[in-house]
Amino acid sequence: MTNPVSVQKIAVKNRFITRSGLLIVLGSLPAGAMLMVLLLAPPAAFESARLPVVALAALSLAAALVMSARLRQAGRGVTINGVSRNSRQAVAWRLEQLALIERIVQQISSSQDFNEIIGKVLETAVRTTGADMAALALVTDEDDLWAITYEQVDGRPVRSHFAQGRDEGVIGRVIQTGKMMLVADNSRINYYRASPNQVYRSSLVVPLIKDGQTIGALNVESVQLNFFDEEQAVFLKSLGAHALISIHNARLLEELQYQINILTSLRELSLRLSSTADTSSVAAAVVEAALDILRGHYAVLFHYDETTRKLARLTSRELAGPDEASGVVDTLRQAAYQAVETGEMRVVEDLNGQNGQRLSLMAAPVKRQGRVQEVLCVVAVGRRAFQERERGALALLAIQAAGHLENATLHERIRQGNDRMSAILDSTRDGVILIDDEGRLVEFNPSAERLLGIHLGEYIGESYVGVLLRQARQYDRPTGGYTQAELEAMAQNRWFALDHITRRQFKRQTAQNQELFIEETGSPVTGKDNRIVGRLLALRDITEAKQLEVYRDEITNMVVHDLRGPLASIINGVRLAKDNIPDIQKYPIALQTLSLATVNAERLLNLVSSLLDIAKLESRQLNLDYGIHSLGDLIRSAHQSLLPSIQMSNLQVELIVPPDLPAARVDGEKIRRVLINLLDNALRYTPARGQIQILAGVERGRLVVRVADSGPGIPEAERSQVFEKYHQVRGNYPARGIKGSGLGLTFCKLVLDAHGQEIWIEPDGPLPGACFAFTLPLA
Repeated sequence: MTNPVSVQKIAVKNRFITRSGLLIVLGSLPAGAMLMVLLLAPPAAFESARLPVVALAALSLAAALVMSARLRQAGRGVTINGVSRNSRQAVAWRLEQLALIERIVQQISSSQDFNEIIGKVLETAVRTTGADMAALALVTDEDDLWAITYEQVDGRPVRSHFAQGRDEGVIGRVIQTGKMMLVADNSRINYYRASPNQVYRSSLVVPLIKDGQTIGALNVESVQLNFFDEEQAVFLKSLGAHALISIHNARLLEELQYQINILTSLRELSLRLSSTADTSSVAAAVVEAALDILRGHYAVLFHYDETTRKLARLTSRELAGPDEASGVVDTLRQAAYQAVETGEMRVVEDLNGQNGQRLSLMAAPVKRQGRVQEVLCVVAVGRRAFQERERGALALLAIQAAGHLENATLHERIRQGNDRMSAILDSTRDGVILIDDEGRLVEFNPSAERLLGIHLGEYIGESYVGVLLRQARQYDRPTGGYTQAELEAMAQNRWFALDHITRRQFKRQTAQNQELFIEETGSPVTGKDNRIVGRLLALRDITEAKQLEVYRDEITNMVVHDLRGPLASIINGVRLAKDNIPDIQKYPIALQTLSLATVNAERLLNLVSSLLDIAKLESRQLNLDYGIHSLGDLIRSAHQSLLPSIQMSNLQVELIVPPDLPAARVDGEKIRRVLINLLDNALRYTPARGQIQILAGVERGRLVVRVADSGPGIPEAERSQVFEKYHQVRGNYPARGIKGSGLGLTFCKLVLDAHGQEIWIEPDGPLPGACFAFTLPLA
């Protein structure tokens, strides 16, 4: 028998339970005093998270009050669990129950594992009530019951679980009514569900209530009739309330842990795919993550083609997936199509697989740029009701998959574009060099290396001018068409930031002692804000063109030499015939014909002479015959030479020359031919009844001559090329005669270059057509 003194010590021993900051003192104060402590706690102590603890304290207080009443029952016997005990034995038994409940409350409060909590609750229910079996049932999201049982079978503890409808059995009735049931004889209850392991004759079931709703029940059963009483119901209800809080906390913790695991998995997926740039690898990683996060058995990622409106499998992974021959795959595609059409997740919770296998599936749309372009499907083996958190996890994974797939698609497009561009650049004969806004070498193609004779791949990211300068110093020869001095000057300037197009030609000697002629065109590269971000150099091999030009010049020189003698004879003969006409008045037509023949023969001789002079000027072999000449006389002489053509053209030619115009120190014959070429050019392109002006004056210490006309003018894009040999303006057709040879303006420029002077096309002349201007030195 228990010592009453020991019992008294147990009763008065201080025990403290701290829950959510609220201190409950058990046994150290009289029951009424303890109640006052709880009621007088500050308002902040009764927050929503602490109210369940207060309720548990009240239940424990009720048990203590019952025991206090039992202590006052002197000399009376008490029957507990079918055993007759005197009042002291009953009190000791109740105190032992209370201590046991306290210990189990501490254990389940500190536990974070859902199954461990339920196991301890069931074991404690059996021990405190003396029952032979205990069960805890909870209402699921699908509105049925899921239960775990604990019982002794053949002398060993057995734990099992079962599912049933919400309204079935005694447990279902308690959950439906929200009221406790004390059943003395189970056989008298027609809705009682017997255990398959053993016959139980009496039951006690208490509801588990949270926020005013019955969410489960705690059930104990005994092999004896009428085994349970109201006192046991109080303890069982107290135990159930403690268990409910711990289960709720464990679920919250589990939910939090699940969210943490999901976010961790998504973060790891992002890190893994941050360096992945192909769609197939991204799709495989997404499918693998779907199986891991959702504990699935089969996953597939479909791509939806908006043009054909068909789904194509990007990738799939199978752990224990459906047989391809079964109808599950068809259902899977149907769900995927529905996800495409609705833009929402589709869930099918009960599918028939092979050999009676039950399956469940989810299909989540993957939206990119507002359109469903993929569908992520996950299949689980067994009848599985996907929870809301699992649906949310799949939706998050679909959103993240959309971003990674979009990045992979863009990378592939860029890579394909780069591959195509590289193929084009690698196959073209022209060299291409890209320089950034700091003058560094960014990109090039093989033709650029071939034309420059430099392995540019070794110098990516270095200064382009610096590379050319090192090459020039190393081999002591011009590199890239620049001398060492020119490169040193370029290194001091931001030449790569020029805002205009540049053109130049240069040549270099190859290792096989061959000459390469190269034309370089440089153009600025601008960004979105029109700021210069670099320069593009295009190198063209013009060796063949140069060789053809040399050959053409040789043929031309040969022909010219052969033409000069006959042309001189023709001109002398025409002049002799003209001078020997006996009566000019009788033969006006003959005179006009001979005059025209003389002009055209002289024009042809001028062309031949120009060809010879151009060749000499280009080779710096033409010696100028300088003299002091009146610029006005030179202009009038040129005008007189073309007077027959002017008279036949119906044009107004105006000479604007000041009488006091200073003399010029020039080669008079060469400048006269320059004036003839410019005036002849104006005559050909000025329409009938048009106007031509030749103006002369002094500007900034130099003589300036302008030849302007009212013709169609010269397009701006062509103005920098009209002085090139044999160049003819495209789209311009002469108003009379035929197009020129393209040598007249070349001759003009070379003659003026030889004089150290300039020639150009003025954008705004005195007449609406072309206006050529050139300078001459004062005498």
